[in-house]
Amino acid sequence: MYRIIRSFILFTLIIVASSCSNKVKVELQISSDKKPVQLAHGKFSQKAKESNYQVSTSNPDLIITGKIDSNLVSEEAYNIRQNGKNIDLIGGGAAGLVYGLQDVERYLSEGKVEIPNIDEAPHNSFRALKFN
Repeated sequence: MYRIIRSFILFTLIIVASSCSNKVKVELQISSDKKPVQLAHGKFSQKAKESNYQVSTSNPDLIITGKIDSNLVSEEAYNIRQNGKNIDLIGGGAAGLVYGLQDVERYLSEGKVEIPNIDEAPHNSFRALKFN
């Protein structure tokens, strides 16, 4: 009887431990006074609650650093580079930072912590709508 109870307790502990998700801790080091970047930062943190990562400054697994480099092709262009736990996000402007952060969020929400190097820029210099 003692073995059955001990086995049941051990089984219960294993189930509880496996159901606790090990979310990746991510620290965001993106400071910008641009409203779109602030909104994207908030959205990133909000999506973390539903995804495989959490925003935390305490012992992060990944550190995302974002900055604007006006030397990129356009304001909407961005580059993503990962070196170990550091992810550098460089946008041509506020829009580029937003698009890059959305790309990083997509990888993290899929459970991926290895992000490929990405160089993204719009094919056209403007966005347009076509009406038939």
